[in-house]
Amino acid sequence: MVADAQGKIMYSVKVHKVGSDVLVACCDKSILGSRFNSDELELHVNERFYGGEVVGEEDLIDMISDATVANLLGDGVIDMAVRRGIIEQSAVREICGVKHAQLFVV
Repeated sequence: MVADAQGKIMYSVKVHKVGSDVLVACCDKSILGSRFNSDELELHVNERFYGGEVVGEEDLIDMISDATVANLLGDGVIDMAVRRGIIEQSAVREICGVKHAQLFVV
């Protein structure tokens, strides 16, 4: 995982706005641009979707609090989101061995 000078994990975040919806797409900075494969699937951590600002935990929490939808990908961001109560462990799935969760505000 990519960390800043103080050792804090960094995340890549892109905010997509469509009408009144705000989608926050976030992945661990260390996996941005990567491809993961399993027998049946390929996961591409696309820079056009996830690539944007590089932020720390507190900034990411602020961004997610404004979202109507959040797409989180990577062990670091998922572990942080579960620890902070943003998502429940039962909502976490693995795609090609990478933790993933989505959050919808209704």
